[in-house]
Amino acid sequence: MINMRGKIALSKTPGRKDKWVTQQVENDYFLSLHVTHIDETQIQTTQDAFNVLRDKFPKISANGEMLNDLFRKISLPPGADDILHITLGNFPDFRSDRNVANIVDKDKVLLAEELDTQEVRFELSVDDFELVATSENISQVKLSAGTKEKAFTVGYNRDAVLNLKPSAMIQKLLADFSKQVFGSDFVLWNAQKQSIPYHITIAQTNQLTDSLARLFPQPASDETISSTSHPQPSM
Repeated sequence: MINMRGKIALSKTPGRKDKWVTQQVENDYFLSLHVTHIDETQIQTTQDAFNVLRDKFPKISANGEMLNDLFRKISLPPGADDILHITLGNFPDFRSDRNVANIVDKDKVLLAEELDTQEVRFELSVDDFELVATSENISQVKLSAGTKEKAFTVGYNRDAVLNLKPSAMIQKLLADFSKQVFGSDFVLWNAQKQSIPYHITIAQTNQLTDSLARLFPQPASDETISSTSHPQPSM
């Protein structure tokens, strides 16, 4: 088992200035669970988490070749805090009607403040690892544990990520925190407003597609793996 401990954190940031954010505000807000300990080891950075979990990664292989060494710690967007976290609510979720054309809903902020610093503990297992990749050959990859999924994108300068996606019981635990702030019908969205599970991105690579193309010169036939748009980590 993998024992996780963390604290809920409400982050207040300068208002987003992206062109697609049509209503500019003084401050925006994010709600997340900051992971502070993994198996009693203190976690201060994403590198700490990678180091602690690397030996627990499932064996990733294709055509008899091990691929684990392709993966490194996750990269962070410019200016992002180097904190391992699970997103509970993104900044658009704090806007009225979850719409960036609207102002911040102060009632949501007040509800989130009531959760701020609350400690959360839960357990994960190696079966909760999830490989998400853009390669057409993902069906040829073998995992010793966990699941795999094909995605249209997994973020800038990466073609595969390794997540920890908690079980249904832990998903409900995390969803309950989000719903206390955003309402009983709340589901987590990606940038395309598609429902996504709560997850932690632990590792990434930009070399899996090329490695699989070398091992399998012809594209693999489509299998039952779903093709979805997967979120990059909100940082």
